[in-house]
Amino acid sequence: MLCVAWLLLVISMEAVAGVDQKFPEVRGYFPTATRFGDISGEPPAATIYEGDKVIGYAFESVMVAPVPAYSGEPVNILVAIDQTGKIIGTKVLEQHEPILLVGIPVQKLYDFVARYIGHSVKDKIVVGGSSAPGSVKIDAISSATVTSMVVN
Repeated sequence: MLCVAWLLLVISMEAVAGVDQKFPEVRGYFPTATRFGDISGEPPAATIYEGDKVIGYAFESVMVAPVPAYSGEPVNILVAIDQTGKIIGTKVLEQHEPILLVGIPVQKLYDFVARYIGHSVKDKIVVGGSSAPGSVKIDAISSATVTSMVVN
């Protein structure tokens, strides 16, 4: 009986825990935050607060755009944006790209994802090739162009 009560307590704590419990790095993205919501809503995102003021959002990319990459599985990225839509933090949570497992160091993917920091969610980002007018160009990961385009 005690084990069941303990399990129910743990489950209920997880249900009310904020995104910062699941992803502690979110606290670093929002150093002035006083409260972290859980991921919910449409599109799914956790609301981040400073007092009663919303200062940003955090979400997992697979909850918003589960686009299959070269492996057939999506690359899951933690994304943090401020209230203006500026990307202030990224972290690769999961990937199964074969080229990153056998040929290209996975750090290349981490570095690629970090290039989005400072850009707005409204920016028209183009991966590789030439930049179209009004767009922002980010170089693809050499020999992992499909992965780069899917992540974009």
